[in-house]
Amino acid sequence: MNASAVVTAPADTVRHAFLQQGYTGICCAEQEIFVLGWMDPHANSERATHMYKVPAQRLPDGQLQVNAKLASFSGLSTVPSQLQAKADTELRELLVQLSLTVGLEHNQTDDEPTTIEETWNSMAPDEAAMKQLGHDMKQIQTNSELKKQGLIPDPMQ
Repeated sequence: MNASAVVTAPADTVRHAFLQQGYTGICCAEQEIFVLGWMDPHANSERATHMYKVPAQRLPDGQLQVNAKLASFSGLSTVPSQLQAKADTELRELLVQLSLTVGLEHNQTDDEPTTIEETWNSMAPDEAAMKQLGHDMKQIQTNSELKKQGLIPDPMQ
């Protein structure tokens, strides 16, 4: 994955964001792994042909840290480059949305807030940001939309 995004957020928030996008979560001792089945449009199959996994490290404070560089397809078969690019792009978008949800900036700079008081209400600090957030939230896909794209939605949703 080319994205260098690292997002740390409350575990429930991370889980919810991934489940909303059709991922299935698997809990392990020190991490959680979010898995999404992808279908190769050229393979004549009604099932997922490639499994994309995104590990999330469990931190001592109970939060989960997702590092986009650690996301990968599992298995030995070659993943078509267009499928890899689509998975990477969708993960990057999910992490940006997750950052916005918890009030973080995707790429933090020195002039951004660093204390709780400074970040209070920073999810949408002005009207333009609120409109953008509303637009972004409309982009969250339903299970039927995920199926149309060849993705496998979370069966619990």
